[in-house]
Amino acid sequence: MRYKWMLLLILFSLTPLVVMGIISFSISKSTINDKVTQYSEHLLYQTVDNLDTRLGIYKDMMMQVLNNNEIINMLRTLDESAAVSYDVDSLSLTTKLSTIVAINQDVQSISFVSQKHYIKGIYRWSKRTRTEVNPFLLTLEDGSNFRWYSTRYGTYVDSLNSQSSYVFSLAKQLYKISDDSPLGIIAVLDIREDVMKELISKAVTNNEDLQSFVIDGSGMLVSYPDSRLIGKNVTEVLGTSGYEQIKNSETGEQRFPLTYKGDSLIVNTKKLHSNDWVVVNVISKAALYQDSNRLLQIFVIIALLCIVFSILAAVVLANSITNPILKMIRLMRQVMSGELTVRYKAKAGMTNLIYWATTLTIWSRESMNC
Repeated sequence: MRYKWMLLLILFSLTPLVVMGIISFSISKSTINDKVTQYSEHLLYQTVDNLDTRLGIYKDMMMQVLNNNEIINMLRTLDESAAVSYDVDSLSLTTKLSTIVAINQDVQSISFVSQKHYIKGIYRWSKRTRTEVNPFLLTLEDGSNFRWYSTRYGTYVDSLNSQSSYVFSLAKQLYKISDDSPLGIIAVLDIREDVMKELISKAVTNNEDLQSFVIDGSGMLVSYPDSRLIGKNVTEVLGTSGYEQIKNSETGEQRFPLTYKGDSLIVNTKKLHSNDWVVVNVISKAALYQDSNRLLQIFVIIALLCIVFSILAAVVLANSITNPILKMIRLMRQVMSGELTVRYKAKAGMTNLIYWATTLTIWSRESMNC
């Protein structure tokens, strides 16, 4: 009877606590997941819009250069010249370009390449061999369309100094303004990668658990918080499985769970409108559920304290009920053995309980005798 009382008291006290704790934890975990996911998607859309706007500004700047008749005539003359070396330089062209580009500090330099020449714009590339120039000549295949080139580490020199930085590039073929015929010259606008990184960091500055970066159509990292990974494949940070998920997206926008190097992640992606680059947001589930896990820890501590308290309370309460009954049974046995002088003083609150317990005991013995 004592142990049954203890068990019942413990179950009745702990069951509501456990049920409420489980329900509260599940609701909080689901709510946090929904809120953070919506927040991540909101930041993703905001980042994409900001980047598209900024890339649009670079296109407008490029068109200012390509629609300047004076610059076009300078370039035609320089490209038609029989220079002794591959490099062609013009102070007048540099001065003209500097006036246009000076209003935007995002631009590192602007240069021009053709099948015959590398024409210096604002800064000269430190390496100007055919190996470095030929990839930009692929823009000739695009006609009048823009072509974006992923981030590279470039060193720029002039007569006074040199400077190095990560840059991504916008390229477009030049056309005659008079008859729109192609000139076979490519304008290459080099833009500092720090600009893109800054735009992304502003969007996620209030959430340290969210990582955001940009990849190109082939999966190469265009912009990443750790500059050492720029130019490497996204498999370095999301693994082959993550890259395959992004590459196989038909809409350019998706959300999927990912496990990489033992970490459970939630990945959101959205393609830019300006080109085939993709903005990627990554949230660690460990960080996502950090608050709910802390809530679970608090609940476990409270539950353990409640278990200890319930056991102690159950022991005290069960003993307060069963001890008088056990004492009464011992006295009854003494009476049955012939000691009629024993007396039992019951507390007022226990009188009815003892009466019913005594009646039950006598009834049980009579039943057994029968």
